[in-house]
Amino acid sequence: MAKAKTKTKRKKPISTTRSAVVFTVLALMCVLYFYYLSNRGASVENINSSTNDTELSTLLNKNIDAAYPESPKEVVKLYARYTKQFYKDGLTDDQVSKLGNQARILFDAELKAPQTDSQYIESLKAEIADYKSNKRYVAAFLIDESENVKYKQFQGKSYAMVNVVYNVREGSNLITSVTRYTLRKDDASARWKILFWENLGGNKKED
Repeated sequence: MAKAKTKTKRKKPISTTRSAVVFTVLALMCVLYFYYLSNRGASVENINSSTNDTELSTLLNKNIDAAYPESPKEVVKLYARYTKQFYKDGLTDDQVSKLGNQARILFDAELKAPQTDSQYIESLKAEIADYKSNKRYVAAFLIDESENVKYKQFQGKSYAMVNVVYNVREGSNLITSVTRYTLRKDDASARWKILFWENLGGNKKED
C-alpha cells in the first residue's frame, strides 16, 4: 500500500517591508543613544563651567574682613582657593588684580613689606604668564589631613604650620607637590596671617 505524501511547509521569507522597519528602528535607537551621550557630556561640561564661574564670582566678591577665617587651616584653605583661580583661563587683568588683592588680605605685614600692592600684582601677573606659557595650572588642592596643624610659641608670638597638597597639571604631566604654610597670629586683630610658605617636594606623573 503506497504511503501518502506528506506536504512540507515552506517558511515564508520575511517581507522586505518588515526588514526595513526593523532596520529603521535600530538606526533610530543608535542616533538617540549617541545624542544622549553627546548631550550628557555637554551637560557635565556646562556644570563644571558653571561651578568654576560661581567660585570665581564668590572669591571676587568675598568680604574677607567681615568674615575672616577663624583657624589657620581655614586661612590656608581660602588662600589655596584663590591660588587655584589665579591660573584659570580667560581671566581679565581686573579680575587678576582683584583676586590678588583679596588674597593679600591673608598675608602677615612682614610678608607684605617687601612689595607694594601694585608690585605684588605685577609679580603675580608675570607668574601667571609663566604658568600659561608652560601650559600649567592648578588642577586641585587638598589640605593634608595626615599632618595635624602644628602650633608653637616663639618670642611671645603664636605660630601655626599647615600643609597643602597641590595637583598641578603641566601639559601631559600631573605634578603633585606639598607646600607648608607658616602662619602667625596678629597681636592687634588676633587673626592668623600667612607669614611664608615653602615647597616640601613632590612627584611628577606622565599620563
